[in-house]
This record gives sequence, structure tokens and C-alpha cells, in this order.
Amino acid sequence: YRASSTMANDCGLVLPVRLISFTAKNSSDKTSLTWEIDNLPDLKKFEVEHSINHINWNIIKTMYTNGSIKYQYIHQNVSAGYNLYRLKIYNANGTFYYSKIEKVIIGASKKFSVFPNPAKSNLFVTGDFKPFSLIHINDVSGKTLLIQKVTDHKAVQRVSINEIPTGIYLIKVEDQVQKIIIY
Repeated sequence: YRASSTMANDCGLVLPVRLISFTAKNSSDKTSLTWEIDNLPDLKKFEVEHSINHINWNIIKTMYTNGSIKYQYIHQNVSAGYNLYRLKIYNANGTFYYSKIEKVIIGASKKFSVFPNPAKSNLFVTGDFKPFSLIHINDVSGKTLLIQKVTDHKAVQRVSINEIPTGIYLIKVEDQVQKIIIY
């Protein structure tokens, strides 16, 4: 903090843009994204990014500041399944940061998804988990080979499968089961 020596006592420090909220809500085959910011003078633009696997992110919209503190974007014709969204927020000085990731499920036929499949050393499980859920990996006879607690029910879960031999297995979260292949 730096105070001036004038009677107005103006501050020469510019604070970074602050994201107050970011939400994503689904409606049929579209997603409504809304966000609110604070400290507008330092803002340059937003890039709305989309992913279906938490690895590959695509820019679906670039929006420049318009003097507002509230923004909205509608993502049309969204694919069924898991859709992940985040904002890349650019300050006027060229620095940027990411918002939290928002998850929307369209046509929720599955409660979770697994990638990659087939997998070699790690699986990543994403879904609509209840807090304290368990991830079970069983062989085809039903024998449990691994149980892992969901650490954050809103985040992608990393499951190490290094100790499981090559083969076909079943992964179960809550009451949903999917087939996985380990090579």
C-alpha cells in the first residue's frame, strides 16, 4: 500500500480483478454460465473454456469487458454426459488466472465416467459423487482388488492401478458399475 502526499490521499496501488462467483447450470442441451467480478478497471477479457475429460480444454467464447460486473454466456448444443467449464481471466497487464471448474451433466445416463479406458497406471474418475463415496475395483468374479475413498466429491479422482494385473475389471461407485480394461 502506498499513500500519496496529497490531501486526497489517493492510493497508487491497483488491485487485481477478483472473481466473486462463477456458476454453470444445464437446461436441455445447453449450459448457462454466469459470473460476477469485482475491480473492473484492471480487467481485459475472459475466455470461456470447455472440456469433457478434464485434460483437453477448448476456448468456446472470448468476451471483452463491457463495463459490467455481471456476465453470462449460453453454450448451445452441449454433448450428453459430463461438461466441464472454467474461465481464463486476463488482467490489463497480461497476467491471467483460472476460475474454479464447474461441472454440468447433460442427459445423466451415467453417474460417473472413467478415463482413459483402457488404462495402464492411473485411472481418472469424474462424476456426481456423494460425499464419502467409495470407488471399488473388482475382478469379473466379484473379488475386490482396490477400494479408494472419494477425497473431494466435486473433483476428478486419481486412482493408481499399478498393482492390478492386466485384464478386464469392473469399477463401481455407489450403485453404478462400468467395465474397465487395464493393460
